[in-house]
This record gives sequence, structure tokens and C-alpha cells, in this order.
Amino acid sequence: MATAKCPVCGADISVEEEDIVLFKRMRCPKCDARLEIINDFPLRLGRFDRE
Repeated sequence: MATAKCPVCGADISVEEEDIVLFKRMRCPKCDARLEIINDFPLRLGRFDRE
């Protein structure tokens, strides 16, 4: 399991290794921000604002 910080609220978000795919979208469990994986190693998340 890998961990990254939410770029909006700073919460730690854990992602299973098999779920780490570039540009996969997810939501922060703390602030509900829309995020996407922007780097797979090291794991890094970015805010996803596009519809």
C-alpha cells in the first residue's frame, strides 16, 4: 500500500498498489476533493477540476 497527501486538505490517502494507475480519479475521504494520480512513483495526487 502506498500513501500520498491530498493537495487540498493535506490528509494522508492510502492506495492499494494494484490501484495505482496514472490519471486514475478518486475522492479524498476527508474533504471529498476530486483527485487524480499524477505520479505513480512516488505516489502523488493532483486536484482534478475538469468535467
